[in-house]
Amino acid sequence: MRETSKNGACVQTDDGLNQYHVPARYLGNGADKRDMSALGRDQVLRRNFGFISILGFGCTLIATWEVVLTLLTYGLTDGGTAGLIWGYVIVCVGFLLVFASLAEMASMAPTSGGQYHWVSEFAPKSCQKFLSYVTGWLCATGWQCAIVSIAFLAGTIIQGLIVLNDETYVFQRWHGTLLVIAITAFSIFFNTFLAKRLPMVEALILILHIVGLFAIIIPLWVMAPRASAKSVFTQFDNNGGWSSLGTSTLVGFSGTITSMIGYDCAAHMSEEIRNAGETLPKAMMSAVVVNAVLGFVMLVTICFTLGDVDSILASPTGYPFIQVFFNSTGSYAGTNVMTAILILTLTASTITEVATASRQLWSFARDNGVPFGEFFSHVNPGWNIPLNSVLVSLAITALLSLINIGSTAALTAIVSLTITSLMSSYIISISCLLLKRIRGEPLPEHRWSLGKWGMAINIAALAYLCPVFVFAFFPLTSTVTVSTMNWSVVMYLGVIFFATAYYWLGGRHKFVAPVALHNSFESLDLANVKPMLSSLSTIVIIALIIGLIYQYFIFPYILSPLAKIPNAHFTSPITSLWILHKRKTGNEIKTIYCLHRQHGPVVRLGPNEISVNSIDGLRTIYTGGFEKTSWYSDNFLNFGTDNLVSTRGYKPHSIQKRMLSHVYSKSFLQNSPDLQRVSSIIVVGRILPLLDKLAQTQEAINVLPLLQGIGQDFTSAYLFGSEYGTDFIRDVAKREQWLDLYEKFKVLHPKERYLGEFEQGCLALCDKVSDDLKEGKTGSNQGTQPVVYAQFYRCLEKDPEDWERKRLTLASEMLDHLIAGHETLGISFTYTLWELSQRPDLQARLRAELLGLSPTLRIASSENEKDSALPSARSLDNLPLLDSIIRETLRLHTPVPGPQPRVVPSSSSQPVTIEGYTDIPGGTIVSSSAFSLHRVVDVYPNPDEWLPERWLNPDSGNSEAMNRLFWTFGSGGRMCIGSNLALQVLKLVVGAIYTNFTTSIVDDEGIEQEDSYIAPPKGRKLVLQFTSVS
Repeated sequence: MRETSKNGACVQTDDGLNQYHVPARYLGNGADKRDMSALGRDQVLRRNFGFISILGFGCTLIATWEVVLTLLTYGLTDGGTAGLIWGYVIVCVGFLLVFASLAEMASMAPTSGGQYHWVSEFAPKSCQKFLSYVTGWLCATGWQCAIVSIAFLAGTIIQGLIVLNDETYVFQRWHGTLLVIAITAFSIFFNTFLAKRLPMVEALILILHIVGLFAIIIPLWVMAPRASAKSVFTQFDNNGGWSSLGTSTLVGFSGTITSMIGYDCAAHMSEEIRNAGETLPKAMMSAVVVNAVLGFVMLVTICFTLGDVDSILASPTGYPFIQVFFNSTGSYAGTNVMTAILILTLTASTITEVATASRQLWSFARDNGVPFGEFFSHVNPGWNIPLNSVLVSLAITALLSLINIGSTAALTAIVSLTITSLMSSYIISISCLLLKRIRGEPLPEHRWSLGKWGMAINIAALAYLCPVFVFAFFPLTSTVTVSTMNWSVVMYLGVIFFATAYYWLGGRHKFVAPVALHNSFESLDLANVKPMLSSLSTIVIIALIIGLIYQYFIFPYILSPLAKIPNAHFTSPITSLWILHKRKTGNEIKTIYCLHRQHGPVVRLGPNEISVNSIDGLRTIYTGGFEKTSWYSDNFLNFGTDNLVSTRGYKPHSIQKRMLSHVYSKSFLQNSPDLQRVSSIIVVGRILPLLDKLAQTQEAINVLPLLQGIGQDFTSAYLFGSEYGTDFIRDVAKREQWLDLYEKFKVLHPKERYLGEFEQGCLALCDKVSDDLKEGKTGSNQGTQPVVYAQFYRCLEKDPEDWERKRLTLASEMLDHLIAGHETLGISFTYTLWELSQRPDLQARLRAELLGLSPTLRIASSENEKDSALPSARSLDNLPLLDSIIRETLRLHTPVPGPQPRVVPSSSSQPVTIEGYTDIPGGTIVSSSAFSLHRVVDVYPNPDEWLPERWLNPDSGNSEAMNRLFWTFGSGGRMCIGSNLALQVLKLVVGAIYTNFTTSIVDDEGIEQEDSYIAPPKGRKLVLQFTSVS
């Protein structure tokens, strides 16, 4: 049994369906039923769209960022990048006002008729029917042309992509026409057989719309060179030959207007939206905001990455953005994928265009606004879609696309006709509403309102629409030909003339103007009004989204002073997770080296972190007073007290270094009787006898721990005197105990290390030496003085601090020197012996050079010779081959290859510039690494080869660069204080070994260096065989 309401609206039957077979669950809520009753309409379509699906509908139909890309030519020709960007902002604000006005009307009358219905509601009675009729024709024309427009863009982009990949392809217009028809036919499938699933499809397309944006802009951010912010935001161009720059910029608005027009599309689906009176206006406004933001991100990105504008405008593809993609990626595959995303989203937009155009046509036909109204307004029972209108939309698109075969200018005019027709409908609708407000007449009931701002917003919307409507008819250039003329003005006047003529010739007798809702209500029910501007939560959310996009995308990728620097990874501008992962997995150092080889001397590792690999960069960073980062204090603090390595501040470091620099100077070391005595004790009394024994027994040995012990013995004896120095060369058990303790110590946080077993041992030794210094006992029993400790002790004595603080400062510094002495010297020794062990001929050459010393370093033949003098440190330092071997080892196998981070000062009096990148902001972490610096090809040819000859015979003019980039010990005020001691000990020990022995490799598995700040061999071993020479 069926029942019909008094006004003709259909009600539910016993079988759960109305007379149009709409299931009950798709009839909408009570508000929808009241709206349909007031509109005098039957519910013949399914209400299966919700907020998300209709939001997706609006966002994907308008396809703002996609259209911004495809119509770049408009803005680049007239206005330039600055005109594009600022014009886009103006257009977005203008259309925000326009669609706010339309959204309010949609809440008053949520009908598929949209504008022509609203005009019928608000126009003066004297012209109500005529204006409604003309508006209906303008909307119908605009939306039918919109299908052709968007399908035409997708089809010709496909052709452009073919041109890029196949230079032999000839761009044929009829190919484009077939593609337009094919794309529209594909869209018809979704609007017929999959019509019930269209809301789900729209939600999925919304995801593609958003994800697709980032899939395109991220490669551009990462790979494309960037223009300066100044040129992008301030460079206006007038390539159209207009009389003024302002006129040119306004003409160039056409592209951005196209990208933001048409959000009334959702209104034409209002009879398929649940709770349409409230959901529809919210979805319309949300779509405007979402697309405006996405479009702005795309527009700014593309403007920064355009490259040469003239060349991309002349691209054979016909689309500048395709050329930009290719220029940026240098990859056909990459360009194809990025462009394919655009083709997919534009095709998806065509699906939505067909839905909108068919509903607009169906609604207008329902009121007999077009010929054959009964046919077009038919809704198939069960399908619940206006199938005839859908199929006619395909036929109209096919016919209009045929124009392209004869003239591209005519088809381009159809695109412009979409803009002018829709803008006309907006102007008429808003003008009628504004007139009603001015007259103080009551408005229909609505659940979404502009409140007291309504009139002002209506006026502002019209003030925006009227001038841009006029400029939409302008051609791109002031000098026009038949092919460059914008013929939309002719077509537009033709539509107006036809609609007017048809109206007076018979249309006025058939057309039934929609019901006048204002007659149904005496006044506005304020209790049900939900003012837009009172929705604080919505404003906050939108502001938050915009803020997040600015903070995490626009600023770091585009506006930041670091944005021009090549990125290590596409995520580098917003997060350090990528480089942190490389550090954690032991891949940082070589990764940075590869990045510099790929991108040049400066690379951005994180949002505020860059790596620099050049001589000029070194000078700026390491001699410019840049302080250390907290990483040093987090890793190198001993006893909870700073030392030279952990001290971050430039001034306190300088003060403490001056206390010790004298005893580590080259002249002091070469003339120090204490160091000469230590050298004799260790070399003559320990090293040579041990190696001689190994040679005699032909016993192979893992030299790494032995060489670490040699480094420790030298360092500890120079720090504390020979009496308190270690004897790790001969005392293997204590050496192993020390190395085991150190391995556990170095992985602990400084707070966990504090006064543990490792620190306690050093502190106890320091206390002993302090007691001896107080009592004047040092240097007795033929021992040597505690040179370094005594120097530091005396300097600190003058400090007014309490003794406990000075005690820990002494211990912290000494422990730091001990660690460096055993670890870095051990690594340097190991790789020197490894390289020489592979080259017997070089060993022989070195031995010949060493035998020229007087006295030599030959092993003592009797007990009486053990106290014989060693050659002077100066004479060893003057041996060129020995020096080149040591230097080349330290270059290729530097013991500390990792980055040395510093912080750009925030209070710098002048902007910081590094390698041409200006205005590096304060707080930015900058670093260089010896591994990368030692492999600069222009300075060190064949950088991965061990070639001592490069130091013996450097290329003319290259010697200075080699020395300046030699960074084993750092540079500037923070340069390693023990560098001279390390070189002197290295030369002495290597000289002693190869004067008396040859070495050969037994096992060097795992000899590759670790990717870490201090880099020993991965396998922690190098097994060598020592053989005595006569």
